[in-house]
Amino acid sequence: MVTHTLLSGELIEYDSSPALDAFLAELAALSERGEEGPFIDVLYSDRNPILRPGSPIPGRGLVTREVLVDPRWHVMGDYLDRLTARRVGGVIAPLGEQHSVSVSEAAAQLGMTPSAVRQAIEAGRLPARKIGGSWAIAPSSLDAYRSLRRGPKSSRAPELQIRLGSTPDANLKVKSDGEWRTEGGGRGSLLEWTRALVRTSWKPTGTLRTFELAPDASVTAQRLHVGELEVRGRFRVVEHANNPKDAERLWKGCALPELREPVLREFDEDTAEASKR
Repeated sequence: MVTHTLLSGELIEYDSSPALDAFLAELAALSERGEEGPFIDVLYSDRNPILRPGSPIPGRGLVTREVLVDPRWHVMGDYLDRLTARRVGGVIAPLGEQHSVSVSEAAAQLGMTPSAVRQAIEAGRLPARKIGGSWAIAPSSLDAYRSLRRGPKSSRAPELQIRLGSTPDANLKVKSDGEWRTEGGGRGSLLEWTRALVRTSWKPTGTLRTFELAPDASVTAQRLHVGELEVRGRFRVVEHANNPKDAERLWKGCALPELREPVLREFDEDTAEASKR
C-alpha cells in the first residue's frame, strides 16, 4: 500500500502499480507546471489506468460510480487541486478557497440546470470536491468546462445530417439553436449551430438517453442512432445522460427549440373536391 496526503490533510492509502505510478508522475509534472488544459486532457483520457472503457467521446475513459469512490481517483484529483492552488497567487490555498463555486452558482454561469451540473460532476467531466456535504467547484475548473462546452469558434460550422421522428420501436428528438433545413420524411440538415440536444428512446428495452452535442471540425464524422433514426456529423458529446430520469430532466431543462418536421396534409380526391365548394 502507498499513502498520499491530500491538500485537505486527509491521508489516502491505495494500491500501486508501475502503470499507475507512471500516470501519477505525469499528472504531478503537469500540476507542477500549472498546465490545466493538458492536465484535464490526460486525466480523462483512455490512458488513465483506473477509468473504464465505453465513453461516447473518442479517446476518453469513462468515470463510473466505482471510479468516483476509488482512492486513486482522489489522489489524481488532489494533483488538480494543487495545480489550481498554484495558479491562485502561487501558494497552496485552503481547499475551501479554491473550490468556491456552488452547484447552483455554476448552473447559473453555465446556463444549465443544477441537476445537469451534478451529472457533469458525477460523470467526471467537471472536477469538483465535496465540502461540508455539498459539491464545490474551482473557478478555473468552471472556465475549463465552459470552454469544453462551447468549443473553438472555428469548429462551429460543421452541419449535422439528421433523421428524426418515430418508428414502431424508436424515437429520436432534437433541440438546437441552429437552422433546420428539412428534406422530408424526418430528414434534414442542421446548419450554423452551436449546441444541440439529442433524445433517443428504444421501446423494446425501455431505454431513454439524452446527449448534448457541440460542433467540432477537428474530429472525424460520428453517428448517434436508434434503429433507422440518426444524427451524423462532426461533433463532440459534452453531456450524456443514460438514466431515464436524468435523461428526461436534461431534455426538459434545455430551453432550446425542438426541431419539427413541416406538417404536410394529403387530400384524397373527394376531400379536395369538397373543399372547393
